[in-house]
Amino acid sequence: MVSTYFLAQLISRHVKVAIAGDGADELFRQLSLPPARPAPRQLCRVWEERRRLLIRPFEAQPDFLARLAPLADWDWRHELMVFTDEEKSRLWAPDVAAAMRGFSTREHLRQLFAGLSATDPVNRILEAEFRTIFPDQVMTFVDRLSMAHSLEVRTAFLDTDVVEFVAGLPGPLKMRGGETKYLLKQAARRYFPEEMVARPKEGFVMPVTDWLLHGLEDYVRQTLEPVAYGQARALRLRPGAGPRDELHTGASTTTAFVNKVLALVVFQEWHDMYMMGGE
Repeated sequence: MVSTYFLAQLISRHVKVAIAGDGADELFRQLSLPPARPAPRQLCRVWEERRRLLIRPFEAQPDFLARLAPLADWDWRHELMVFTDEEKSRLWAPDVAAAMRGFSTREHLRQLFAGLSATDPVNRILEAEFRTIFPDQVMTFVDRLSMAHSLEVRTAFLDTDVVEFVAGLPGPLKMRGGETKYLLKQAARRYFPEEMVARPKEGFVMPVTDWLLHGLEDYVRQTLEPVAYGQARALRLRPGAGPRDELHTGASTTTAFVNKVLALVVFQEWHDMYMMGGE
């Protein structure tokens, strides 16, 4: 969201209408996939080659793949959340935990995946993303932040005919041999030079880890201080053993862990502002 804000601000200084690439990932690209079910004997050799190619982008992350391998697709998606149900249950204060007992992200995803129309692994994950994080987060950010800077953003990939056509394509046309957006790249090669089509994906990634460890360290400590010492009404963390402490002592600085700390800070700010009336 932060990167989208600065990008919209920069663009609006020079133009008032921009074309965005939002939707391309959700239509064509899915790197990590839950494993396919066992293939018949006569297809084992084909499946082994396909599995080798699917794993190729994650050869340096065997532990990550091993943890996800036994899971159903909906359960696999749950494990990629910033906080799993189990982690959240350990963070809630007792009264909040009691109120939240009937809610489950894992169950929500199970029901969502049960209602998907796609059948092959790639398209099932893409459809799930297109129904959830895409409208709830990606497009919401683009819409709000572009309008905040009087910038009109057009999303070419979300043309109705394009979405309907691509959604009906089989997964192997979208991801082949470990290459994502396969069909899109093949089409792009008709109009753009190879060095543009084949270059690595580059996102607008903000240095969140550096911010939380240095420039915003005092802010993070002050925001989560009530949580660590039991003064917050929604969350509870053990003093000296919470995510904030592990981050600032260097015990863990992975991207996944930093995202947990950032989520706690944002939640606590939201809670103080809207649930506590800014107290």
